[in-house]
Amino acid sequence: MIRVTSRCLLVGLLLQPSWWGHAVAQEVMWKSHIHAGAEAYQLGDLSEAEKEFQAAVDVAEEFGPEDSRLAMSLDYLAAFYQDQGRYAEAEPLYKRSLGIVENAVGPRHPFVAKSLDILAKFYCDQGSHARAESLYQRALTIRQEALPEDHPDVVRSMENYATVLRQTGQIDKADEIEARAKAIRTKPAD
Repeated sequence: MIRVTSRCLLVGLLLQPSWWGHAVAQEVMWKSHIHAGAEAYQLGDLSEAEKEFQAAVDVAEEFGPEDSRLAMSLDYLAAFYQDQGRYAEAEPLYKRSLGIVENAVGPRHPFVAKSLDILAKFYCDQGSHARAESLYQRALTIRQEALPEDHPDVVRSMENYATVLRQTGQIDKADEIEARAKAIRTKPAD
């Protein structure tokens, strides 16, 4: 059994090319900004939270235009703005995050469905149900094509879509989708 000491690890890191060390440092810095932003937000220090979330975005920009950490950082900052009622600042960040995810994994991937859900909820929270409807519908379609029918994400998508249909007055269609979701949820396990 090989025992790796911190000294061995440090020597190993020092022998790596400098770009590798820079990448590790960036990753550590990015994570520290995310954590510091979340902690500041929980403590009610909104100015510090915003500063840290913006710093996380700035660091994540260096990872590349299609990096998942950039999308995640944008979502954190957008959610912060949304919670503050700064919708005009949040919306473009959510949209940019969705675009990053679509470019990185393709438009029909379940990760895209998650980003669509986030943007749809943003619109729902503002009472813009018609805008949310198409996003929830697209998320459901992606999940139905990519996942088994009884997957929890498919059922959750059905429920989200049914809720927004109900909010837009499409009661019969909402009832139908809710009934399908309930049937899947109550289906006995094989």
